[in-house]
Amino acid sequence: MLTNYMESFKTGSINAHKESQKNWVADKGPVVETCMGWIETYMDPEHIRAYYEGFVAIVDKERSKKFGALVTASEQLIPKLPWPKEMEKEKFMAPDFTALEVICFACKSCPAGINIPNYDDVRQNDGFKNLFLNNSVNAKLGGAAGKMKFATEEQAAILKANSSKCYEAHVACHELLGHGSGKLLYRNKDGSTHKFTDPLSGE
Repeated sequence: MLTNYMESFKTGSINAHKESQKNWVADKGPVVETCMGWIETYMDPEHIRAYYEGFVAIVDKERSKKFGALVTASEQLIPKLPWPKEMEKEKFMAPDFTALEVICFACKSCPAGINIPNYDDVRQNDGFKNLFLNNSVNAKLGGAAGKMKFATEEQAAILKANSSKCYEAHVACHELLGHGSGKLLYRNKDGSTHKFTDPLSGE
């Protein structure tokens, strides 16, 4: 992985970076987790140009167990999702899903959860990883621990006690069932598209 990083950074080779991500995905259950490169493409309207991110984190083995249990249950959960099978990947590749304590995160902002790599062909053929960033979530919800506007003291206590649990469930489902199972649909050069059943109308 590191050798491929070096080649990619020296030459600008996207293929070398893709190879590094294949190596990274294959490294299951590490104690120290790290990934870097031109990765996130959310800011680009064409979803091509990426911005740089790099992080180093320690895996929280105990908290990761619940995410592992969710991955195990995904075979029963995915068929119950409210959309047709055609909108899902042909083959769901169960990811390594870990909780992390971030040591350093170099990026425009530190997310709560990540599903990477963002190369769709690598995700489809080699797999991906889901990461839940413990201390990033704690920092984001830290403001909720203070004085809450428009809430009684009783309501504030309930929110304070349950916000992190709800957010954890939200991020876990978003990463595993959203990014993990959904198919990227393309419009072909001739204007034709992938056919699927409208989940609302049934047409």
